[in-house]
Amino acid sequence: MEQPYRSTGRVKWAAWKLLPLFTQILDRTERAEYRYEAPGDYSAVTEEALAGIWVDDAGTTVLLFSEDGCRIVYPALELLGETAYAFRVRDRSSVGYCPALDIDYLQNDFSAPLVYYVSGIDDTHFWSNTQNKCFRRLA
Repeated sequence: MEQPYRSTGRVKWAAWKLLPLFTQILDRTERAEYRYEAPGDYSAVTEEALAGIWVDDAGTTVLLFSEDGCRIVYPALELLGETAYAFRVRDRSSVGYCPALDIDYLQNDFSAPLVYYVSGIDDTHFWSNTQNKCFRRLA
């Protein structure tokens, strides 16, 4: 049985709407394989520092952070940026770990969030050495 939110028509419509965005992202994004960076200042990883639009180096995921929450464009998970989800930066320094960026896209209680372990952040990008990922700031 086909789910209405996964209908072929909706997927095609979303792909058509997102095509210009992903074209711009791919044109503006370095697609080199991520290489380890030294950990940054963990205290710089805050919700406020994340405000803006971020794209991963593979050009497959876009995160849009604002005061409303985080919109996720991640077609592999059928997330098309339609909903602003709650997010938080979780301090794990008491056990010697980098902060965790939790995006609560499933349960509304952070019991099963999408998680990025943020090794550092600056004005141009944030990175996760644990997950071998880097997100570049677009705006």
